[in-house]
Amino acid sequence: MNMFNAQLTVELPTLGPASLSDSYLNSANSLFVGAEELSKGTSEMAIACSFLCAQVVECTLKSYVSHVGVTEKDLKNNLLRHNLILLWGMAADKGLPINNEPPEWCNILSNTHDSPYVLRYQKGTMLIQTPDLILMIAEIKDLLLTIKAAIES
Repeated sequence: MNMFNAQLTVELPTLGPASLSDSYLNSANSLFVGAEELSKGTSEMAIACSFLCAQVVECTLKSYVSHVGVTEKDLKNNLLRHNLILLWGMAADKGLPINNEPPEWCNILSNTHDSPYVLRYQKGTMLIQTPDLILMIAEIKDLLLTIKAAIES
């Protein structure tokens, strides 16, 4: 005997497809939650946290530059695709109120996130430099808020 036979109907609002900028920002926000939690863990979490932070920064910067007119085709260019340093400079050049030079943690992330993708594919026995997680997380949070405000204005 099933006592829970009630039927619930919920009418959802009709939404169009998300813009490229919104898609990148949604991804960044979702991944940031995980990165923030990993940053509170042990040093064994540093590579996983750094990997997520690199993805967050890439998506966050791509959100802004796509919002101001950079095309998806341009963002997929092999020289730009995962290069956080170039993306940072592009965002600054296109009016984002950030320093033209990325912070040290962004340089470290870019060097391990871009080709040959050291954070993803750890080949052999090599040491991987990771940024100070607490500082990086705080500054990425500021970057997210700055870009969200710039997009919404």
